[in-house]
Amino acid sequence: MKKLLLAVLCAPLMVLAQTYPSPTFNTLTLQVPLSTANGGTGVTAATGTGSVVLSNSPTLYNPSIIGSLTAPYSIALNNPSANTINGKLNQIVNLTDFNPTCNGTTNDDTAVSLAIASIGSTPTTLMISCPVKIAANHTFAPGTQLNFEANGEIIGTAGTELVQLQQQILAGRTQIFSNLAAQADIGMVVYPEWFGGNQAVSDASGGFNNAAATLKNVGGIISAAAGNYAWQNTVSLPSKVTLVGAGKNVTIFNVTASNIDGIHVIGSLGSPIINPSLASFSLTSFTAGTSNTGITLSYTALAKLLDLQVNGFLTGINMECATNSAFERTGATYSAATNGFIGWNINGAGGCAGGNESSTWRDTYVSGTGAYNGPTGQIGYKAYGAYVSDLYFSNAATAETNYGYYFEYGSATAGGYADVIVQNPVVDGFTEQAILVDQLPAQQMITISDGWLNPVSTLAETDGLYCNACVGMFQASNMQIGGEANYAYAVGARFVNSSNAKVTGSAFNDTK
Repeated sequence: MKKLLLAVLCAPLMVLAQTYPSPTFNTLTLQVPLSTANGGTGVTAATGTGSVVLSNSPTLYNPSIIGSLTAPYSIALNNPSANTINGKLNQIVNLTDFNPTCNGTTNDDTAVSLAIASIGSTPTTLMISCPVKIAANHTFAPGTQLNFEANGEIIGTAGTELVQLQQQILAGRTQIFSNLAAQADIGMVVYPEWFGGNQAVSDASGGFNNAAATLKNVGGIISAAAGNYAWQNTVSLPSKVTLVGAGKNVTIFNVTASNIDGIHVIGSLGSPIINPSLASFSLTSFTAGTSNTGITLSYTALAKLLDLQVNGFLTGINMECATNSAFERTGATYSAATNGFIGWNINGAGGCAGGNESSTWRDTYVSGTGAYNGPTGQIGYKAYGAYVSDLYFSNAATAETNYGYYFEYGSATAGGYADVIVQNPVVDGFTEQAILVDQLPAQQMITISDGWLNPVSTLAETDGLYCNACVGMFQASNMQIGGEANYAYAVGARFVNSSNAKVTGSAFNDTK
């Protein structure tokens, strides 16, 4: 009799004696059925046989029929307040526990609603590992983190269903939303692939636009992978959204439709787009454009473009009422023999007080097509409009354009005293003027220092510095202004009907 009792007592101890690498339990509350009322057969003490049903469903736990065995435990997951196995199990819930059809065509709203209600506000990871069809809006609690695995996806019925997200999603670069609208209540990182915008499709622009719409109320990051994405439509970005790739010439957005703009960041007077940011990618027009624009910044504030190349658009970057813009290591290039290419179109009109004030260009560049081969009106940096002021250029270079810098003050209003600064410009291969200033008004000032200006041989006159009808203060210093050997048509500096101009400390070489 003692041997039999000893065997019964040792059986569970031998099971508990097995070692597992993780987790380590020091205080463990085990809840086991003492009768068959919860679906088990109970446990026969004399033999140690029977069945035990353990479940994290609260409906199976009745305090009157459940016994407890408490021992020390040590375990930490995403809910530090949970101190029972039931609590720990509830931290990870699979949607399949709520009986969705998982075929992607039959309505699964009931299963999704049950999961949301069951989880409540408890910090929980909800696993979605199959296609789930919905026909209603669903809001996931702040404590619910969606984890998409296998072929997990949420599919809308009418295309208007709204999925509200309040925590960062766990998912790879696979499609997890289709035919619906997703909206984030907190800033997060999203992938265009979540919305079908992958590199295998002929038009990934919809995936990028849906990703942007998800973040429109809170901001966040749209992350693009290395490789090529094809766009047939313009991608538009809202406030505080960063579009970031894996690197210039590493992530490439290729606009394959003819004369379609690449990226729009467009607000309105009084309601600018705030803090948009673009970084680390190339944007190309597959067919050289005759009317399209690579990036449009209009009615924006505090925009930042970093490590970008914009190629093949008739206008590289277009600005209007884009205040406090910052451009670094960003370039606009064009390879077609088309008239009128402009790298940066800096329009100071649009009714904004200050136009594009306080904008900076650092280590930027513009390359044309070899303007001496025929195209006309190609300009590196063009600033004009009611407000041509508060612009700062540092190491901003141009190559093979008719004009390097073109400052048109014809409709500008007077105001300000430290207005335009061009530091260390490099203008190479120009055919008309390296730096043109037209109708600089009184009380305006432009200061140019260092750098070098080098024309290309043609049979027409070229001017390094050119100022027409300037009555404001024009100052240039410490520059290298050259022509080519025996270049009879190169003029170093020309001032027409102008006053208050000063050029000091500069070297002129092979000029007329």
